[in-house]
Amino acid sequence: MAAQGLRDMGEGTERIANPEEATKLRARARSLNWLTTVSALVATGLLVIASR
Repeated sequence: MAAQGLRDMGEGTERIANPEEATKLRARARSLNWLTTVSALVATGLLVIASR
């Protein structure tokens, strides 16, 4: 949702009106996606190493 400039405040999704806030939210979403991907790769690697 953040990548699309939307947020959910509990009553459904709404478009973020402030462009600066939307940009910051997109950056935070990209960073979270990157960290999630890296941690999944590390966990998978450790699992492969542990299974040997």
